[in-house]
Amino acid sequence: MSAGGGDENRSSYTARCAVITEADKMDTAGETSREAIPSHKSKNRTDSYPRNSDAATWNARCRFPRDGIWTEYQSGTASRIACQCPHCDDWVTPEREHLLGWQAADSEIAARETAHFACPSCGDPLSEADRVKMNRGAKLLHRGQSIGMNGEILGEAPQTFTLGFRWNAFNNLFWSAAEIAAKEWKAKHATHGEESLEKELSQFYWVAPYQSPDFDATPLDANQIRRRFGDRRHTEGIVPDDTKPLGLAIDLGKRFCTWTLMANRPGCRRHIVDYGTFEVPSKNMDVKRALLIALRGFRDDVILEGWHTPESRVVLPDIVVIDAGNWATWSTSFAATRNRGPCSGRRSVTG
Repeated sequence: MSAGGGDENRSSYTARCAVITEADKMDTAGETSREAIPSHKSKNRTDSYPRNSDAATWNARCRFPRDGIWTEYQSGTASRIACQCPHCDDWVTPEREHLLGWQAADSEIAARETAHFACPSCGDPLSEADRVKMNRGAKLLHRGQSIGMNGEILGEAPQTFTLGFRWNAFNNLFWSAAEIAAKEWKAKHATHGEESLEKELSQFYWVAPYQSPDFDATPLDANQIRRRFGDRRHTEGIVPDDTKPLGLAIDLGKRFCTWTLMANRPGCRRHIVDYGTFEVPSKNMDVKRALLIALRGFRDDVILEGWHTPESRVVLPDIVVIDAGNWATWSTSFAATRNRGPCSGRRSVTG
């Protein structure tokens, strides 16, 4: 039963056991389909057989985990491969962070020569012979289970019909630690396509969902932060009357920028009037152009609208400082467009 074709391509079968491969292609119903998504419909072909019998459905989601596959893995047995360390005798599951030695290498060859796995428990290096022996004697532990002193598995298996387990590069004996480290070193030092290489390593080498560098910024709660301090006389967004001067600081980022409006008051006291973030549309265009659009939008929509004093007088920042980072030269030209004399340092621009 393939993911393509009409619904009748799957509905005409009755099966005792369903084995699903390339399941990521079957997690969405076709545009012309009036029924469930293909993976669910394929599993429904086993409903003629009782699930409490020996002929229960086996959901073998064979490929790197993502989306529905990873969700089913976590809600199923979420099993892991445990290998006994020859040094400390603990049953461990080495992951990506336990491949060591290559991080400080200055070349791919050096990365290959210095790479080795280390035991997550005792930290001792594991040779290739150790790795082979550990995998040959491995045991499968379901979610919540452990291994006792005598090697017996302790704990009940989760109450689920879905057996889900994953293996990573440590368990793949076709690859040596040197080969895996070389791939890691290339991804770390790539000058372009680094996101694609990182996705390949996450999914195909370490069998874990790729974590995109994009994330939704969680807004800061000014009221919660303010409760930690004793002085609560000033309200968010209100500029104190004795402010002299009012400064706005912006920290540039590839995908979003952060900003803080700070009131400088007599006695070297400072009051944070307002703060927040604004997005940079760098997914769809060059980063410099995206930053320029984002800064102009923030200037027009926020800065030029101003802030209020307790007497409702509108005030604008006396100084705007931009932490330019890698975009110092370009940010200086942006500051010059604000009709103020730009002043630039090694990492900041003031306009």
